[in-house]
Amino acid sequence: MDTAGIRQSDDVVEKLGIDKTYKMIDEAELILFLVDAQKDMDEEEKEIYHKIDPSKVLLVHNKSDLASKSNRLEISAMNKDIKSLIDVINERYEPHQFVFKRPVLSTQRTIGLAIQALVAMNQAIESIELENEIDLINIDLREAYQALHAIGSTSSDTTINDEIFSRFCLGK
Repeated sequence: MDTAGIRQSDDVVEKLGIDKTYKMIDEAELILFLVDAQKDMDEEEKEIYHKIDPSKVLLVHNKSDLASKSNRLEISAMNKDIKSLIDVINERYEPHQFVFKRPVLSTQRTIGLAIQALVAMNQAIESIELENEIDLINIDLREAYQALHAIGSTSSDTTINDEIFSRFCLGK
C-alpha cells in the first residue's frame, strides 16, 4: 500500500492520514522506506526510519539513474528498473515460496483428500491394534496412499461417474 508521507503538519486532515500511516506501519509485514538517492536522509526521515522495526523495513533509494552508489538497495522508478528490489524481496521470502513449488492444501478437493487419507490411516491403525487380517489393513493403507497421491497429482484417474458415485448414494 502506498501511504501518505510522514511529516510535521498542523492540517487536521493531513494529521489523520499520517496517523493512519503509522497504524499501517505497525500492522505491515514489510515496509519499503523510499528515499531520494540524490541526497542523504534529512533528520525527519532518519527519525521516522529509526522508529520502524528493523526486521520489517527495507531502505530503498529511488532515482538510481541520477545518483547511483552500488552498496545500497537502489531502484529507478523513472526507468521502471526495480529488479534489485524484486531480488531482495524474493530472497527475503524465499523460505515461504515453497507454496509455489509444491502442492498445498488450499482447495476443498485437497483438504478433502487429506481428511480422507487421515481417516484411512486411522482405520489402518485401528485394524492393526485389533490384529485384523493384513488384507483388511492393506485396503485402508491403499486408500490413504491413493488420497495422498491425488493431492500431488495434476491429473485425475477418476471419471465423473466414479466421483458422483463415491460422494452420493445412488442406485445404478
